[in-house]
Amino acid sequence: ADVTGAAIKEQSLSKIALLATKYTMEQNFYKGRLAERYNLEVIIPQGDKKERVHDIIYKELCQGIVKDESREEYKKINFYHK
Repeated sequence: ADVTGAAIKEQSLSKIALLATKYTMEQNFYKGRLAERYNLEVIIPQGDKKERVHDIIYKELCQGIVKDESREEYKKINFYHK
């Protein structure tokens, strides 16, 4: 999280979307670190989109599968701050 946070701050960003495994999006170890140490607002996908992001990571990306339709799904995700 520290390397990510530093890179984000170098770009003068203050609000970021976190696309990660469900555990990483739901637990505070990563997004909390970004919020507390780097003063970033971290937003995550809403509802079933969080599950879809998780599935794309495990069922596609971890298997070396990169699909254009999944990339397009990521672009259309609605986010909320939690």
